[in-house]
Amino acid sequence: MDTTPTPFVPPAPVPRTSPPSLFELIRIVYRNPLELWGEPSYNEPWISVSGAGGPLVIANDPGLIRHILVDNARNYKLATVRQKILRPILRNEASGADTALWLAGTRPSQPEHELVWFDRAARPAHVYERTKTTKDTPQSLVAYLEAELARQAAAAA
Repeated sequence: MDTTPTPFVPPAPVPRTSPPSLFELIRIVYRNPLELWGEPSYNEPWISVSGAGGPLVIANDPGLIRHILVDNARNYKLATVRQKILRPILRNEASGADTALWLAGTRPSQPEHELVWFDRAARPAHVYERTKTTKDTPQSLVAYLEAELARQAAAAA
């Protein structure tokens, strides 16, 4: 009997190799906008594209993203809606640690099992119903991580 666990492979969209048609574009944006990105989006620190709204630069490098969206946001023209959506999510170390420190100091009761704490409030752990179930288990993740550690240790030896 083979007891080797199946490796844990997180879900990821397959990068596009060609631009989508208008119908595909609408369907992709509605279903999962990450599927819209092509191969350069995953390999280049930034890409520049032309669209109906004019030139567009897409930053992929974490340092560049932080520079544009956090450190120097006032220097870049960003869509108002995007800024309103991203402002509560993009934060510095102090504001990111605030909820953790608050939780440690106040120890609020957990109203439900499937919640996470964000900005001092309990929030749903799943945005979409489909993410509540998975074929993976905590045991399969642990098995994968242990196998990966063993593989890396063997490679380093």
